Amino acid sequence: MEGAVQIPEGYSVAIETTAGGGGWTDLGLTMEGGEVALSYDKIDITSSVGTPVYSAIKNMIAKISISLIQLEQNNLAKLLGGISTVTPVAGDPVPITGETLVANAWDFNTFYPFEHQSGDGTVPTSISATNTGGTPVAGTDYFVTESGDGSGIWGVVIIDTDQTAKTANFVLAYTYTPSVSITHSVGSKSIEMVPRALKIYNTKVSFELYSVTNDGGMVWSFPRSDDDNPVTMSLELTAKVDTTRSDKDQLFKITDTWGVAGI
Repeated sequence: MEGAVQIPEGYSVAIETTAGGGGWTDLGLTMEGGEVALSYDKIDITSSVGTPVYSAIKNMIAKISISLIQLEQNNLAKLLGGISTVTPVAGDPVPITGETLVANAWDFNTFYPFEHQSGDGTVPTSISATNTGGTPVAGTDYFVTESGDGSGIWGVVIIDTDQTAKTANFVLAYTYTPSVSITHSVGSKSIEMVPRALKIYNTKVSFELYSVTNDGGMVWSFPRSDDDNPVTMSLELTAKVDTTRSDKDQLFKITDTWGVAGI
């Protein structure tokens, strides 16, 4: 089938933002080639005289190989499955004034993130707003909310009231606290690893693996200063069956448009 021939185009990787809670976090740029390898143990059942009765499988898993080039500590913690802790180290609070949603370019009941976010993911403080249509009040004319995907991104949703007008700029002021560094602490005598869903994909093919843990650990490398390549991290992950899902859909699913006629 001619349309099923796949031309290499690299890949991206995303991990479930909150274990069991859905949403996706992009793990950033990748480097070396990636791979998903399905394996299982085959069992051949025979009668007492050696004639075949049936064949079955057990211990079905998928091994995932990826190579990351953007080593963001919060993402690495997700890949470690809950066996580490990431702690932002706060800097000094920074006041922001004049952050503007331009007239006729914003709409009611739409989420607009603050341009600056606190490093620990908490809501900014001292939030106020002005609009030439009136003086908006938080909780009445607009409300402050988190994006809803667990990413710690905060912003505002503007409500249609007599104090808000889309024909005028909506101007925000607030104070946020950036992080000056991040501490990523790893190590425990005994702790349960929490699996997450993982997605490895490009524009034509997507693998969504339902229950993935990092069974191969991590290696942080420190190349020579004259090395021409950026620092990368190669990972070996394992997907196991999720028995809470329907039969024959417990390990992963592939979404493929390479072989679809007319594309």
